[in-house]
Amino acid sequence: MSGSLSAFSINGYKSLSNGVTSESIGSFSLQLNPSALNVNYVVNDKKGPEDNEEAKSAIGNPTNPQTLAKAKESVSFNFILDTTGAISKITSVTSIPSAISTLKKITVDKISGTHSTPYVSVQWGAFIFVGKVDSLQVDYTLFDNSGNPLRAHISMSVSEHFDTKADSANNQSPDITRIPTIKEGDSLVSLCKEFYDDANMFIRIAEFNNMPSFRRLIPGTILEFPPIEK
Repeated sequence: MSGSLSAFSINGYKSLSNGVTSESIGSFSLQLNPSALNVNYVVNDKKGPEDNEEAKSAIGNPTNPQTLAKAKESVSFNFILDTTGAISKITSVTSIPSAISTLKKITVDKISGTHSTPYVSVQWGAFIFVGKVDSLQVDYTLFDNSGNPLRAHISMSVSEHFDTKADSANNQSPDITRIPTIKEGDSLVSLCKEFYDDANMFIRIAEFNNMPSFRRLIPGTILEFPPIEK
């Protein structure tokens, strides 16, 4: 893939609605495409604070202790920034510190007014992935005689982001499956009220997601609310 003529680009945005990014805050094209792009699917099976309890369903029956319905997708990749002249292609990277500053601005620096990190679109040819950066690591590997960096190796990981507000606002029909990411303060009862207009659906949803307890929703986990006939 490294020989592809299509440049690998990282793009930062202020907003995400219905899976569509908007309000660009900048873009960065790599000097050289990565040699590899890793796609990861992570099932978060962390348990709650009462791990010593026997795993039971929401209505008290023994069940499998794994509770989360969906795997969270992420991508990770490495690339090089170089200002020694070793990279012959025309590039806008003329200073390593300046390039790092641009990368931080569009990926991990909190946006003024929103106090949130940017939404990031990673694009390489037909491959497009939208999410938020989990980690950005910079390893400086070459310096000039004055100590100024001339080369750096960058490692970046971007995780899938679910636009739960847009989903709940635009998908009110009970015939549509919703897959929200749990936030602090969420409860199964309130989510069932929102998605089905019926708070009493919480037991069926807990059983559908194989949850040990409907009382404990862990922020950052993902649950599935499928179409259900009442």
